Amino acid sequence: MGLQGQKIIIIGGASGIGQAIARQAVAQGAAVTVSAADEQQLEGAQLGEGVDVCAFEACDARAMDYCFEQLGLIHHLIATPADPERRPFPDTEIEDAREAFEGKFWSQYLAVQQALPFLDPEGSVLLCSGPAAPGGALGGAIDRAVEGLAAALAAELAPLRVNVIAPSYPSGEAAAPEPAAPSAVGSDRHAALAAAALRLLSDPEATGRVLRSAG
Repeated sequence: MGLQGQKIIIIGGASGIGQAIARQAVAQGAAVTVSAADEQQLEGAQLGEGVDVCAFEACDARAMDYCFEQLGLIHHLIATPADPERRPFPDTEIEDAREAFEGKFWSQYLAVQQALPFLDPEGSVLLCSGPAAPGGALGGAIDRAVEGLAAALAAELAPLRVNVIAPSYPSGEAAAPEPAAPSAVGSDRHAALAAAALRLLSDPEATGRVLRSAG
């Protein structure tokens, strides 16, 4: 099953892995829409030709629903939210932890829930977790929650397929904010994971999987 003519939305796809997935999906003939929190972020993204954009906050259900309605039938939903700042557990205030869960776990939970009425039952969802890392108790908890959610959804929503990509970073370091001009090494790493992610989308048997990158 290829991606030719299929409709894909990538939430958080203005940079990094999401951006790499968008470029490769367009090259394979998919109709791609990328969302980010604001139009300025999307205007600065180097997405290339053939990519539509839609601006909304990650946990804004009403704006998200409006975007999905404009798209109509969606074959694949991809979420690539930013990693929370990783800091030592004793220094993490509970409000900071809640905000981090909001940004990475609940945003993905909400995206799947809002997209369900528009998703092709034979399509797929691709969520994003991450690696275990020193000083990363909060990030690790969020990532394992994302993977647990995906496993449960893969069983509950079948035949809709649900998978996870888990990017890792050199030397087990936490993710840093994406620079305006990503390095060649970073770009290559993103491109390799994007290619593997698109293979998950194209594989009708792939569900309940966690794709971990080598970093």
